Amino acid sequence: MGLVYEKKQRVNGYECTYDYQLSPVAVMNYFQQSSQEQSEALDVGPKAMEAAGLAWFLVKYDLRFMAYPVFNQEITVETEAIAFHGFAAHRRFAIRDQDGTVMIEADTEWMLIDTESGRLRRMDAVPQNAVYQAGNQTDFNLRRLTKVSGWTEEKQFQVRYLDIDFNTHVNHVKYLAWALEILPLEEVKSMALSQVKIIYKNQGFYGDIVTVRSAQMANHHYRVDVINQRDELLCQLELILS
Repeated sequence: MGLVYEKKQRVNGYECTYDYQLSPVAVMNYFQQSSQEQSEALDVGPKAMEAAGLAWFLVKYDLRFMAYPVFNQEITVETEAIAFHGFAAHRRFAIRDQDGTVMIEADTEWMLIDTESGRLRRMDAVPQNAVYQAGNQTDFNLRRLTKVSGWTEEKQFQVRYLDIDFNTHVNHVKYLAWALEILPLEEVKSMALSQVKIIYKNQGFYGDIVTVRSAQMANHHYRVDVINQRDELLCQLELILS
C-alpha cells in the first residue's frame, strides 16, 4: 500500500450527461487528474519525469460503477500507487460520496518508458518511485478480454489536436469516448455502464484515422476494438451496461 491522495470537489454541469449524471469519460478525467496532482505534490509530475527522460503510459484499466455522482454533488476523488513490481505499476482510484461510500473504483496498470532509448524501465531502477511509498505486491490481474468472432458495427474518427496529451499521443480517455459512440444510442441513454475493461496496445497520434468496431457478446455486453489506418490495434475494450 502507498500514500493516498484525495481531493474533494463538486460535479460540474459540463461533465454530466443529459440525465445530470457524471459521464464515464469525466470519471476517467478525474482519475487522471488526481494521479497527476499527487505526482506534482511529490515533485515527480509530468515535467519532472520528462526532464529525467521518462514517461508513464497506461497499459490496462478495470473500471467499476456502483453509483453515479450527479450535478453539483460533492464527492471525494482518491488515488493510491499500490505497488511497483517488475516493469509494471499498479494504481487504484476511487470516487466516494460524502458518507465515504465508494461509488466508482478502478484498478490500472502503468509502465515507464525511457524516452531516449524507447525501452521499458524496471520500477526498482527508477528512484523517483520511492516517494509513493508503494509496496511490491499486487493482486491486479486483468486477463484477456472476450474473444470476438465477428464485428457488427463500425465507425471512423480522425484524431484531432485536442485528443493529444502531454506525451503527444492520444489521451487514454478518448478510447472510451469513441467506444461509447458506437454503442446503440437508446441503450446508452436508458442504461449506464457498470464495468469497463480496457487494454491499451499501441499509441495513436494526431491525424490518424481510427476505426472503431464493435460486437455484442450478450445482452448489454459489448466488445470494441480500435485500429488505425495501418490496421494496427490501438486499444481493446469490454463494456457492460445495466
